[in-house]
Amino acid sequence: MKKLFSMFFILAMLSAFATEGRLAGFFAPFWVVDDSSSVLYLPNNITQYSNSAQLERLADASYYGGFNFSLNSKLFMALYLGGPSYPVLNNIWVEPAGKSTVGIYSTSGTGINNLIHLILSMKLTDSFIVGLLFNYNYGNMDTTNESITTPVADGDAKLGVKNHGSELNFKLNFTVKDLAFFNVVDAGFRFGIPSYKYSTLGEVYDTGAWHDAANFNGKMNGAIYMGFWTLFKTNILDLFFTFNHFGLSHDLDFKLDTNYDDILDTHFTDETDQGISEFYIGLSKTLKSEKLLVYFTSYFYSLTSKWEGMDYNNLSNKDVYAEYNYKTNNTYLNFLTGIEYNMKNWLTLRGGLQAKCLLNGSTTINDPTWAGNQIVSTIDSETKYSTPYGLSIRIGSTFHIQKFDIDIAFDPTLLLNNIYFINGSSGSSVISASAIYRWR
Repeated sequence: MKKLFSMFFILAMLSAFATEGRLAGFFAPFWVVDDSSSVLYLPNNITQYSNSAQLERLADASYYGGFNFSLNSKLFMALYLGGPSYPVLNNIWVEPAGKSTVGIYSTSGTGINNLIHLILSMKLTDSFIVGLLFNYNYGNMDTTNESITTPVADGDAKLGVKNHGSELNFKLNFTVKDLAFFNVVDAGFRFGIPSYKYSTLGEVYDTGAWHDAANFNGKMNGAIYMGFWTLFKTNILDLFFTFNHFGLSHDLDFKLDTNYDDILDTHFTDETDQGISEFYIGLSKTLKSEKLLVYFTSYFYSLTSKWEGMDYNNLSNKDVYAEYNYKTNNTYLNFLTGIEYNMKNWLTLRGGLQAKCLLNGSTTINDPTWAGNQIVSTIDSETKYSTPYGLSIRIGSTFHIQKFDIDIAFDPTLLLNNIYFINGSSGSSVISASAIYRWR
């Protein structure tokens, strides 16, 4: 019990980043180096890391953690509260700056929390495994702000805001071992259904009565998240490929009564269509001995996002009032390498380098001006950009204490931040931490 308390105390004192402690210590992607933290990405890996508990601390000082169990020699289960990745809806519930349409009138979709992950995995044979991951995310807000005098007077106001969002995400995972010249083939499919709605009601007291001055109601018409991945491991190289797509459509009913006479001055219907597509392919080589592990990885990543918005004026036969179309495309080519050395039976040290660059990026904007239900002018623009390679360094360590492993990752460029009397800063150079307990 004393050791367990010590583990939680150490983690509570660390400042962390939203990546797993060991892998962050030498920039290792989850598909390159076998690690217990990979189970939320590759669910069938719970068969390798059963009968263990894991705790992580994230950058916002929140935690996630869970347990992996072997129910018998064939069936495995894992349960995690929280998670290392943001909910899908938080990545897409955004809008471009400078838009000319009303757009999304609630940004509280970013308040959806990663609640629970449940994994079930079964060994159908010694070389064939099937797994399923279920993830549920939820967020809710219901607030009222009032500025009311006694007695009630003209100009008093009330504002009520309600938001509700949820996600159901699934991963279906198949793993085959010793297939032809592949040591491992791991493939899977992702599918998710997000949902979100919001409302805002602003009331103003005027001439003896309360009036609805602002009334906004928004909801999704439809949304989907889908993707797949494939991992091939051989004695020569490992290859990882994944593609994901997120899409949603959204409607907003937007009403304003600025004269407080119960006659609408503004009544728009706003429709948006948003999408994000990402493509990732990586190659890696790992050299491993009893005490030493070295990896070399390169990956190409492409991210495309779009926003299409239309406003309709309900006070003039639903004529088009405004339109805004926005698209970005960014491609990256990154190189990673890292080394891990088991120095003592109680200590492992590691370090890594990352060379990262934006090969090319572009932003395209189409912003028509409408009048009389037709386009009278259009502003089109395209911006292209790129960034040179930037080099980052990480170092990390693992302390092995009987059945405990405590992983810590550092940014060496910030090490002096821990020495307050040298540079006047009390910030921490620790960017990630985790603890794992194994009871088998």
